[in-house]
Amino acid sequence: YKPPTKKSTNKTRTRASRSRQNTEKPNNEKSKKESKEFKSLSFVHGLINKVNPISVSYTETLNRSANQIIGDVPVGYKFGWLPDHGLEQSDEIGTNLGNWDHKQDGSIRSGIKVSRAMTVNFNFAQNISSTRSGTGIEQRTMTRDYIAFDERFQNGIPFPGWSFRISGLEKWPVIKWFAKSASMDHSYSGKETRSWQFEETSPGKMNFFKFGSFAEDYKDFERSSRINMNFSPLLGMSMTLKKNVSVTFRHNRNMSLDELPSGLTIR
Repeated sequence: YKPPTKKSTNKTRTRASRSRQNTEKPNNEKSKKESKEFKSLSFVHGLINKVNPISVSYTETLNRSANQIIGDVPVGYKFGWLPDHGLEQSDEIGTNLGNWDHKQDGSIRSGIKVSRAMTVNFNFAQNISSTRSGTGIEQRTMTRDYIAFDERFQNGIPFPGWSFRISGLEKWPVIKWFAKSASMDHSYSGKETRSWQFEETSPGKMNFFKFGSFAEDYKDFERSSRINMNFSPLLGMSMTLKKNVSVTFRHNRNMSLDELPSGLTIR
């Protein structure tokens, strides 16, 4: 869909032009009705133009090894679409049956053009990994973008990081007196990281899109957790003065929470 373009008409004072305008009046009224019908589509078109292209990425990696298998290895296991070989292993191998390493990485990024001088960018990423050693110890790790709402990090949700820059501040009052160019920056990125260790137990599968239930069910097996929030910068400003002197100001703020079996550490 492409919005209709506006056309300008020249006014004349001759009688001939007036008579021609009278004959074209019904056609003009018809075109006005048609343009009104497309106003809603034009509004939607304008909103879509403000959204930057959306980029979605998902990568899944599976590395595994099995020692001294008895029998023929299934073709599906060789090429990766079967997670287990389903065969017995020799008793002479001992406890080192093999290794398992499974990783899932996903991200989505986009942005919104608020105005010609300001664009807001968003980015959300999540990573889940599961590692199983030959001795039977399994370790799982999760990392995702996150934001907390209180100083003790007790309440929060998965949330994308953002950044934006406002240019053209040299046109603002006071600043225009001494600056040739000026811009303001702001950026936020927060991460939640948790890790678990399982011995002599088989945990359930980690759902890539519904992780909260896994964290609650296996809280007792959690080895460590960390939440950090970084405003880099919380407020930043760059200016070029009229005498070609560059001035940069950046105020950063970083906060973090580390949870270990020994206790909590807030920085």
